[in-house]
Amino acid sequence: MKIDRFKYTEWATAILLTLTILVLLMVRAQHAGALWRDECASVQLAEMPTLSNVLKNFQHESFPVVFPFTLRAYAAVFGTSDAPFRAFGVAVGTMMLIAIWLNARLLTDGPPLLSLVLLGLNSTFLIWGTSVRAYGIGSVAVLLAFGLIGKMLLQPITSRVVAALLASLASVQFLLYNSVLLVAIAAAVTAVCLVRGTRRPLIAIGVIGCACALSVLPYIGSFAHESQSTIVFGGPVTFGWFWEQLRLAFGNPVNIMTAIWVGLFVAVATGAAVRLYVIWAKKPVPEWDLLLFGLLAPVASIVSYFVFLKIVSYRTREWYYLALLSILAGTIDLVVVVLSRIKWIRISRLAFVIAALVGMPLADWPKLQERLTNLDFVARKLESVAQSDDLIVVNPWYLGVTFNSYYHATTPWVTVPTMSDHKVHRFDLLKTKMMSSTPLDDLYEMIGRTLQSGNRVWFVGGVKLLPPGRVAVTLPPAPNSEFGWSGDAYAESWSQQLGDFLRRHASAGQFIPVSTGGPVNELENVSLLVASGWRE
Repeated sequence: MKIDRFKYTEWATAILLTLTILVLLMVRAQHAGALWRDECASVQLAEMPTLSNVLKNFQHESFPVVFPFTLRAYAAVFGTSDAPFRAFGVAVGTMMLIAIWLNARLLTDGPPLLSLVLLGLNSTFLIWGTSVRAYGIGSVAVLLAFGLIGKMLLQPITSRVVAALLASLASVQFLLYNSVLLVAIAAAVTAVCLVRGTRRPLIAIGVIGCACALSVLPYIGSFAHESQSTIVFGGPVTFGWFWEQLRLAFGNPVNIMTAIWVGLFVAVATGAAVRLYVIWAKKPVPEWDLLLFGLLAPVASIVSYFVFLKIVSYRTREWYYLALLSILAGTIDLVVVVLSRIKWIRISRLAFVIAALVGMPLADWPKLQERLTNLDFVARKLESVAQSDDLIVVNPWYLGVTFNSYYHATTPWVTVPTMSDHKVHRFDLLKTKMMSSTPLDDLYEMIGRTLQSGNRVWFVGGVKLLPPGRVAVTLPPAPNSEFGWSGDAYAESWSQQLGDFLRRHASAGQFIPVSTGGPVNELENVSLLVASGWRE
């Protein structure tokens, strides 16, 4: 009777966790506000006039064409305003919950307590996994692929293989770098099969790997060509950088969540290793297989993902780690369930989950209240105050993607530096400007002409006004400076030069307050400055 009551408590806790996560998803959707630049780029790519346009430009946004095509179909049904796209995020979050519960059904006989905590209550997933990008849905797909491949390892029948194949194909078609995680999962399956001496799962995982590799081959050329431009966004990837971004992905508060993730991972790895040693001679099914699979898959995933980032030299943010976190959470949950035959482990798991259910929503709450951008308010302000003969300058250039989506008046606008396209992130155009010896001359001419004619220049994002006596840094054409291809360094230099130009030539300037009625995420919380008058 005591065991039954304990089991009921576990299931009740898991159900309460799920309902809590659904509430948090709704809260996040209500407070996220307008789409920020990365989301705007996804939507504007999906809404290009023809499918041919999408095919010509998808590589600028890092995702295979399946994601913009999915958004295009979604928008055709539900519309293109912000509300449907916030609902899209709720749908992705709900899909994650379904994948978590399905994996528990596939691999264990209990509720998915730890996965719900580590993923469902994770502030990184609640904020960035539900944004209008492929990171969330790609994480759902790779987590589902993990569960189905694990089930295929135990039961390599045709239906299981087909299901694992479809989930794996979906995962790489939404997130190309999920291929790296699938390689790690396949390596874990291979190790289990070689030690166990089973052939069917080994052949099946080989077929799945080949099919996934063939499915991504058409993208190699496009993304390889784009990588020549995204070099301006890259940089050396050290283990320190990798670890810091992974820590941010663990969620808020960072130090506490890092301790939780690392503590769980070390405890689970140690427990799995000890248990495997104890049962190595008998290798009972499915305990031995699941423990070895659950031990090797996360280790291989971390190593392979770091090596991949180091090879491509791509500087990432925390949302790039959501797919990796999905695998880590899935394996932690799997191994703990297998080890929960030991009573004190089962009790400890439930106590931890109940504490997390109480504490983590409170820790997440401030971040869930943040808008992702204030550029929609800035655009609305300019629509009411800027005149048709004024000039709007958006600084730096990438803010132009959001501004292009929300500004609908007639005042001409440009970015720093000037570019011909602001629907997606055009790193190729940025690279061309970085290689120019006169990247700001056309901008200076437009600003000067506007101010000399008695009109105003509005600066979205402001400029860098250095203290008196300091000289703006002017960089030579890239990569002939100490900063090489660093787009951030050139953006800072251009902002300083622009500030110096205004200090010398504008007669007056002031910052215009723009109220949003709540907190805004630091990544796109921009100021508005207006300059007027001219002096030589």
